[in-house]
Amino acid sequence: MRTLFMKNTPTALIISAIAVCFLCIHCHKVPFHHAKKQFFRMSTVVEVTVATDRQEAELIPIWDSIDSLLAFWDAHYSQTGPCSDVRRLNARTSPAVAVPRQLGRMLADAVAWGDTTHGMFDATILPVKELWGLGEGNTVHQRPSDEALAAAVRKVDYRKVRISPGHDSMYCADPATTVDAGGFAKGYALIETGKLLDSRGFCNYLVASGDIVARGKRSDGTPWRIGIQHPRAEKLLAVVPFDTGAVFTSGDYESFWMDGDRRIHHLFNPRTGRSCTNNQSLTIESPSPVQAKYLATGLFCLPAESTLSFIERRGLNCIVVDSAGKVSVSRGWKNRVVFQ
Repeated sequence: MRTLFMKNTPTALIISAIAVCFLCIHCHKVPFHHAKKQFFRMSTVVEVTVATDRQEAELIPIWDSIDSLLAFWDAHYSQTGPCSDVRRLNARTSPAVAVPRQLGRMLADAVAWGDTTHGMFDATILPVKELWGLGEGNTVHQRPSDEALAAAVRKVDYRKVRISPGHDSMYCADPATTVDAGGFAKGYALIETGKLLDSRGFCNYLVASGDIVARGKRSDGTPWRIGIQHPRAEKLLAVVPFDTGAVFTSGDYESFWMDGDRRIHHLFNPRTGRSCTNNQSLTIESPSPVQAKYLATGLFCLPAESTLSFIERRGLNCIVVDSAGKVSVSRGWKNRVVFQ
């Protein structure tokens, strides 16, 4: 059987955003230019754009702080790195284990959103991802046997994970249960980058890495324009004007390999252990970046019409491209989205 590994580079500094909208000390100033910096962390490009009246020399400490923050997340929340808190968690030798509070808070969120999505977001999907060759550092891509797949699925159940009220310890009686931080850590890193910019007095910025953290407006006072990647072509599907909130995207084009004409990608159905087949991409806008992050993954396996109904009942917005390439847009975005 011939297999081919394909993984998109972070072309997509396109889609998804998170924003925090509070007044800050410098908001009375009129920004007059854009300053931009790229960082390669977490195996992807993170691009930060600020609309500001500060000169480049004043921005150097900001860029250094952002790089240090992203380097910390890269080191501590990878699956395999020598300093990884996640690696140590997964290598535990007892049911109860101490965890850093930041990781504990993220795990508590992941468990809660597992409940909200009826288990379709599952932070313990790692055994399935690794079996299909889509875990961190995997290089072997082959179709597993039905027996091996069933065994991997039995290890997946976020409900086995219990986080202490203080977020400083985890209890899990099953030693085979392992956490996949790749499902959420990068999104939180972008959120923390936005918080860092807030703390330094920036009111207008865009942090982009496929997903985007945004606040405020461009230097000319117009909204940021967020591009949504076409899932089957090296071009944009649509552009959305955006200022405050969050936009996150999941797609079957981000990390995948081909088994004949079948696409094996990183968004798995936790109940079957197989890549979801209903959609090519899902983009969600929400006032809450955490909500946008978990829903973009947790709703991906559902039929497009079910996702659209879920999103509209909650007053959110989305674009869904189903497996046949049909595009569905929520009511709130129909007059805002510009298709390319």
